[in-house]
Amino acid sequence: MKREQYRSVIEEMAFGHGKMAFVTGPRQVGKTTLAEQLSQAHPGGSLYFNWDDPVFRRAWLRYPQDLLGKKIGDKGIVVLDEIHKAPRWKNILKGLYDTRKDHWDVIVTGSARLDVFRRGGDSLLGRYFLFRLHPLTLGEILEKKTQWEKLPEALRAKLPDSQNLLEDLLEFSGFPEPYLNQDPKFLNVWRRTRTERLIREDLRDLTRAHDFSMIEALAALLPERVASTLSTASLREDLETTHPTLKRWLHWLEQIFYLYQLKPYSKKLQRSLKKETKPY
Repeated sequence: MKREQYRSVIEEMAFGHGKMAFVTGPRQVGKTTLAEQLSQAHPGGSLYFNWDDPVFRRAWLRYPQDLLGKKIGDKGIVVLDEIHKAPRWKNILKGLYDTRKDHWDVIVTGSARLDVFRRGGDSLLGRYFLFRLHPLTLGEILEKKTQWEKLPEALRAKLPDSQNLLEDLLEFSGFPEPYLNQDPKFLNVWRRTRTERLIREDLRDLTRAHDFSMIEALAALLPERVASTLSTASLREDLETTHPTLKRWLHWLEQIFYLYQLKPYSKKLQRSLKKETKPY
């Protein structure tokens, strides 16, 4: 499924202003597919590199400048998938961008929050725009395009023939693979496998966590608390852990897009800081 709205925004806002595009979002939300769609539409050809490829990994660590030659004619596009797992990735990427930005547009994709990823040193500030890819929405499925100034009106409007699509979206989620398959058995296996990989792979790359079984238990407890006030005291008792440890685990789950915490609104800042959040 084509994500045209994301593609047009990235081309206009990032590439149109000489910036790298950092595309982040939950695991299996379609980041690599979006990068492929951007590559296919690019007039100057494309290159794709994945950190999990051992050949690319050796080349990146030894001679990164040799990966991107100077192009004659239209700018090309290079996709760097999960490159944030590499040591010193920010320093190397900064050097590539500074020396090759006139020849290549750059997309960096990752399942962790690339803007706060701690591994690596030098800052890339001013060299990239960050885009968060979300699961499919009803508007995307219906291919509804709305200008920003008309968004409130569009949200209030009734969508014809959308009830069945909405029910499918609620049942199978907005992640492209289970939504397009629409198979309950596939959904159950996909969901279980995805959660395991989130905890044991993405968290391993992002943190120095060792308590994977406890974090998995926390992840299993959170769905029943969705949209309710999140009682950290109750969770702490259920998991028999300390408050700082629990807060750290919740923060990590946010970093890999498993959890969103909706913070309370209050005219008094002190009150909003004291009140508990709601998890989604």
